[in-house]
Amino acid sequence: SIQLLHSSSSISNNPFTQRIMIGYILTQEQYNQVQGQFINPYQFINCVQDINDVWFFFGNDQDKEAFKDTEFMWLFDLPQGEYIPKPSLNPFNEKP
Repeated sequence: SIQLLHSSSSISNNPFTQRIMIGYILTQEQYNQVQGQFINPYQFINCVQDINDVWFFFGNDQDKEAFKDTEFMWLFDLPQGEYIPKPSLNPFNEKP
């Protein structure tokens, strides 16, 4: 399975600078409509939630080409916003 991602990075010489990810913002209803739907035999839509529980879809120009003859092309017309991931849980840092 392929997760469709699109990101743009801020210009910096610092290798530790976090990438800024811009995605398409979905409502819960839109998420329910598209999550897990195949756009072809090899790719499906996989949305992710940000730190504020907002659903995002990520797609770049190459993905847009793959979507062009599908019923899901409208995803590329959604408003865009900055995706801030939820903090990762590290099982090695958990306390008993």
